[in-house]
Amino acid sequence: MTTPSNEQSSEGLVERVRRCRSYSNKLDIEIDIALFKPDSEYVSVRQNAAGTKLVYRLADGSTRTHWAEDHTLNQESVERAIRLLTALKDAS
Repeated sequence: MTTPSNEQSSEGLVERVRRCRSYSNKLDIEIDIALFKPDSEYVSVRQNAAGTKLVYRLADGSTRTHWAEDHTLNQESVERAIRLLTALKDAS
């Protein structure tokens, strides 16, 4: 199981988020994956087979499935997502 490189995925994603005009669970999932930072508890993340949720792998090998955050719910959340993704890109 792999997590896409945050640096590689965020630049094109920022442009797609900027163009977003309505709620998109697909984009929400991509944003959460791009923003994911592994730590001692959560080691990776991927979308589920249906592409509707996030599957987090824990250090003990177990998994947890969650809905993505609503990054594209409204203009305010879209702007916040753009800021986060841009900061991620600038930090790399």
